[in-house]
Amino acid sequence: MSGRSLALWLLGHPDAAIADSERALKDAREIGQAGTLMYALLLPSFAHAFRGNHATARALSDELVALADEKGAWFWEAQARSYRGCLLALTGDAADAVHMITSALSAYRSTGATLFTPWYLSTLARAYAKLGQFDDAWRCIDEAMTAVETTKETWCEAELNRTAGEIALMAPDRRRKS
Repeated sequence: MSGRSLALWLLGHPDAAIADSERALKDAREIGQAGTLMYALLLPSFAHAFRGNHATARALSDELVALADEKGAWFWEAQARSYRGCLLALTGDAADAVHMITSALSAYRSTGATLFTPWYLSTLARAYAKLGQFDDAWRCIDEAMTAVETTKETWCEAELNRTAGEIALMAPDRRRKS
């Protein structure tokens, strides 16, 4: 059910996505298995973040970080910290977002994982742009586009292109340096 909440969001059903995420979390808590709960804390929180309910998304990510740390689940902790960095970027804390996403993404990649990397990178690009670091922003956009092509993780491709357009509009000379 956790994955379904993200799918429902992407298909344009935000209310159903939130309801589904709440049900998935309730079920995971009842099951009481740490791996199931970690999965249910991460995936459904995307719907909350996309809807702008950052406080709920942050609470879920905080719980995930604590549980992953308690269980020694380095993959989940790196995933949660990458996600938390994205929440910082979405709520206007660009400097802390850059620091958190870059360090967490490095740890996440060390596990061999690639899932959500294009979204993490596009959000990192947005944070760099807010700091006026456009070369770094473009590097992240390029890396995210390469990741989309390589992994075929296309669910965030439109958002990636929208972010690239926003960065182009923010850049002082409004031209991308190659």
